[in-house]
Amino acid sequence: RFAFNDPAYLLQNFDFDSDSASAYLDGVLRIQYPANPDLSAFAERDGKLIIQHGWSDTTIPANATVDYYEQMAAAMGGMGRLKESARLFMSPGGDHCGGGLGPFISYFGYGVGGGGDGHLAALEDWVDQGKAPKAIIAANPGYLSSLTSVSRPICAYPTIARLIQPSLDPNVASSFHCVKTSKR
Repeated sequence: RFAFNDPAYLLQNFDFDSDSASAYLDGVLRIQYPANPDLSAFAERDGKLIIQHGWSDTTIPANATVDYYEQMAAAMGGMGRLKESARLFMSPGGDHCGGGLGPFISYFGYGVGGGGDGHLAALEDWVDQGKAPKAIIAANPGYLSSLTSVSRPICAYPTIARLIQPSLDPNVASSFHCVKTSKR
């Protein structure tokens, strides 16, 4: 429906002989890969945006999100200006919309025993208290995979979480700090 910009369109009516597959794909790509990286109007209204993507996403390539974020920075006059209104958080091992083998950011946090701050708490702190998130605590409670329960800070791009020292527990978020990296 959204691909052909027709709310009444049904996919089962797609005709391979007469409908254009490229028109369908163009519509899908228009939604998944926005064309205009300039968020100036959004920033002028003091808008705040948190973008989260898992490096192991099999639906939308994670590098495309990083590329788009960097295009946003270029369009807005640099990373410093962009980070006043938008932050990107890349979850190692995170899959599409959460899940995966690594820790991932929950929309609301996990509650009892799960850890994790959640997007909304970070956004509320940013909007209401002016505290821009440098990291959001992510978790994988263990029951979602065969892994041990882990928590980790997901650092605002272009920083990444680095273990403070090898003797610390790598399954606990407090064992990490955010460091700048030039590699993806």
